[in-house]
Amino acid sequence: ASNIAELVKRIGSSLKKSNIPYGIIVIDDFSTDATKSIVSKLKKLYPIKYYLKIGKLGKAFSILQGAKLSNAPYIAMIDGDLQYRTFHNAALDTLLDPYF
Repeated sequence: ASNIAELVKRIGSSLKKSNIPYGIIVIDDFSTDATKSIVSKLKKLYPIKYYLKIGKLGKAFSILQGAKLSNAPYIAMIDGDLQYRTFHNAALDTLLDPYF
């Protein structure tokens, strides 16, 4: 859970600079840390929603649940444990620029 605040700050910073409207969905896979509490505090600064995972175990099912909860035309998955390489502002801008 300690990574979530930093990750949300990075996402918010990148997308605000690009003037891209966004929302963040956190799917909690029954973690024993303070994920829910941290997300609750972040709601004051960022468009973030918290959901407790339902259904089957595994990252793929978390992604499917998050996609079903989103009403956005585009979605991206970033693991809260930062096990996947995070994006850089310039790379994100270049990737999304043709669409906005």
